[in-house]
Amino acid sequence: MVFELLTTIVGALVGSGGSALSKWLELKDKKENFKHEIKLLEMQKELSASETENELAIAQEASFADMRIASYEHDKSAGETSRWVNNILRLVRPVLTILLITLVWIIWLTTENSRLQSEIISNVMFMSSAALTWWFGDRARNSRKK
Repeated sequence: MVFELLTTIVGALVGSGGSALSKWLELKDKKENFKHEIKLLEMQKELSASETENELAIAQEASFADMRIASYEHDKSAGETSRWVNNILRLVRPVLTILLITLVWIIWLTTENSRLQSEIISNVMFMSSAALTWWFGDRARNSRKK
């Protein structure tokens, strides 16, 4: 009888231990699955952010193209003009470019490194770079079409 009682107790302990071990392994497996799911969600988040950046860049490029086309259409909307008016209009960009480059050099050569002059330099540099990139970028694009 004592042997049967011990056997029953040991059987219950082994059964409980096996059940506990099984539950522990199941919880460990779920924890690993959660880790993998979290990694997948993070990867999806990064991919989504990357896709959003790409879509934003595409939208910006499309917007810039639309603005450039609108600018060209505005220039065309003037209709037929005389030859001397066309020649004067064609001189605006080169004259603006030369004036801005000259202005940059004058300020650069006469600067005394004051705060105001540094602001003027940065603003003139911005205007010059915008004019130069528009002017030469536009010319490069037009020369490829011909």
